[in-house]
Amino acid sequence: MKNVFKPEILRSMSKSLAYLLLLSASKLAFALQDNKSFDPSTIPVGGSSVLEITVHNNDGATGTNLFITDNLPAQITLTGTTFISATNCGALTGTWAVGSNTIALTGGTVLDDETCTVRIGVTSNTASSPTGWVNTIASEQMGYTVNGGLEPGDTVTANLIVTAPVSPTVAKFFYPHEVNDCGCSLLVIYLNNPATTAATLTFPFVDIFPRDLRTVGRAQTTCQNAFVTTGGSSVTLQTGAVIPANGFCTISVDVESYCNGEFTNRIAPGALSTTNGSNLLGAEASVEFCCEDITRAHEQCLVENSLDIDENMSRHVE
Repeated sequence: MKNVFKPEILRSMSKSLAYLLLLSASKLAFALQDNKSFDPSTIPVGGSSVLEITVHNNDGATGTNLFITDNLPAQITLTGTTFISATNCGALTGTWAVGSNTIALTGGTVLDDETCTVRIGVTSNTASSPTGWVNTIASEQMGYTVNGGLEPGDTVTANLIVTAPVSPTVAKFFYPHEVNDCGCSLLVIYLNNPATTAATLTFPFVDIFPRDLRTVGRAQTTCQNAFVTTGGSSVTLQTGAVIPANGFCTISVDVESYCNGEFTNRIAPGALSTTNGSNLLGAEASVEFCCEDITRAHEQCLVENSLDIDENMSRHVE
């Protein structure tokens, strides 16, 4: 039987061999699959999240000298001096300063078909847009010095949404708002904190009364770590008082008038300054006094002031 050489067979074999060589080269060059995320992906300003970076080795052989460089946005900073954990990463190492935003990891080893997972603590003190701060690792910033890395041009991206604090609010009322029995009125101020973190006063909160109104006796407050004082025609909650998360606290004090008439007490926007921001809206309440004997009114107020807030309000109801 005579052997016949057919050029088209050689060309077909050459194409197949070239494809196999290309496939093998591609496998060596792009030997890892990666992912990254923030957990949780949404935090309040000053909150904590964990950056998780995963590297899966699909090379068919052990990947050595794994390196990862991650330049975080300036608004995201690191909370520890090294990673929280590194699983299936061999001798991967890396250190950095608290408050920095550059991660540099080297020396890792990932077995074939294994996934290296690195967890790193982060925070942010700057509110983001609704889409969040974008953190990207480029192809040249991750790979093995032996057995390849990411496909050129490939990137790994994760977004961290940082929400601004929900501002506290202020409300107030006089009880009763009409005083016709020559007594005094109980002023109650509500400090509301709708945020998920407690709000601590960063400056004294001062409510200054209209002319001819004055406090009687001591003031009370339900705020935590609080010290409240009166100054004749004002009441002050000192710096350091705490309004609980998702809650409120109150300031209460008896008020009398030097003369008859209607008086409006106003608190301006920004008067309540806390770690969660300041009140964006003001608050006001009015009270009317009508008494023929101002001296007797003062004596009656002193009696009412000796009661606690619940007893005082109950007395007015009766």
